[in-house]
This record gives sequence, C-alpha cells and structure tokens, in this order.
Amino acid sequence: MTTIVLNDAKFLYWTSLAYHLDNPCISRTQCMKNAIKELRIEKMLRSFLRNKSKEIKKNNPEYSNSQCIKVSLDEWKKKKMN
Repeated sequence: MTTIVLNDAKFLYWTSLAYHLDNPCISRTQCMKNAIKELRIEKMLRSFLRNKSKEIKKNNPEYSNSQCIKVSLDEWKKKKMN
C-alpha cells in the first residue's frame, strides 16, 4: 500500500511540474488539479484494462494475455472516442 501511495505522489509531483514547465502562466494549484485529473484517468484505464482483459481471457481462452490487453485497450479507445 505504501508503494502505491508513493508512486501516486511521485506521479502527481512530476506531472504537475511538467504542466508548470510547459506553461509557467498556469498556477501551481491548477497544475496540481490537472495532474490529479490525469491520475484519475490513468487509474481508470488500468482498472478497465485489468477487468476487461480478465473477462476477454475467460470468454476466449485461446487468446494470449497480451492479445487480451490489446483488445481491451482498443475497446478503451473506442469508449474514449464516444
């Protein structure tokens, strides 16, 4: 659990720093809000890929794990486009 928290903290720090370096006119608070939004999307993607790839593997045992992840990633992209 501690590793996840540290990784999240590092992700937020570096992402907000990158936002600030790209556009110094944006306040640090807004940079952190953007980083939090990006972290939420990243976590949703990971959760979706994990759950969807398990479902695909269960329905299609002949698929490899990498194929399941690729298919679920394609579904994420389609879902994101709509």
